[in-house]
Amino acid sequence: MANADFSEILGARVRNCIEAAGYRTIEEFAFAKGLSKSTLSELLNGKTKPSVETVARIAARLKIPLWELLRDSELDLSVREMDPD
Repeated sequence: MANADFSEILGARVRNCIEAAGYRTIEEFAFAKGLSKSTLSELLNGKTKPSVETVARIAARLKIPLWELLRDSELDLSVREMDPD
């Protein structure tokens, strides 16, 4: 995912974790966990910049530690290359 921005990389990471948890579809995860399908879809497609609280809630609903969602070398590189302003 060369030159992808933070939101796109995070969305892909969340999607991978949802699939690894055994959910067949995003709709299935959203329904089972009481999430808005549209909001989740925007996050997964990199269309929104979720708050840390939102990401933490998704991690909690996946029953994984927050760092598990954020543990990705591309995500780390994206953060390092961010403009601090």
